[in-house]
Amino acid sequence: MKGNQIISNRVGIHINELEKVHRAVARAILPVYRTTSTAVLYRESGLGPAELTLDSLSRRAALRTYRLGSRHPLYQKRHKLALGPAKTRLARALETIPPSEEIDPLSNPPWENYNIRENILMTGLDFSGPPNMRASTFNEFLNKLPRSYKLIYSDGSKNSNGNLGAGFIIVKMNTKLCVGAHPVGRHNEIQDAEAQAALHCTEFELLYHFQQAALPIIYGLSLTT
Repeated sequence: MKGNQIISNRVGIHINELEKVHRAVARAILPVYRTTSTAVLYRESGLGPAELTLDSLSRRAALRTYRLGSRHPLYQKRHKLALGPAKTRLARALETIPPSEEIDPLSNPPWENYNIRENILMTGLDFSGPPNMRASTFNEFLNKLPRSYKLIYSDGSKNSNGNLGAGFIIVKMNTKLCVGAHPVGRHNEIQDAEAQAALHCTEFELLYHFQQAALPIIYGLSLTT
């Protein structure tokens, strides 16, 4: 495109030449007549049209680039191309990949067979001691979790005038993702406020962050109630 004018890049000529090669290869493989249709040739030989084959190669190359680590030069170039006004062939190929989650394989290596449930059973999580001991036990448990996990802390509070409030915070890799709070009213208990805070933060996570990561979520409720 140049303004409102469409300029051909002469790709159609090369695709037509590749189509001739594909048909010749298919006819050489199969015992068919010269009048056999092209669709039958592609179906029986396992070959595809040249344009679809090239598109498939381009998308696979774009997908490999999309899944590279954040320190890879092509990954950094991808972000620069996304912000720039000029659209190169690489940028156009990367735009064909829809938005999806990005997972750092080094944050949770696949060779580490980690089971959160078994870790909880092994840790014990004894919160029967004083508040400082409970906080220390919970911090030790958090240090054993993979960095890719999302942590949701929710709690309820009650003012001296009897008004209740609920709040939550969502954290991932020591980064604050979201904070929320809302009033609950006077005709409830503190446990109701805590439960509403957990419910609201879960709804928020499902509605607004479902495309970014499909990772386990750990709740950290109040340790003093």
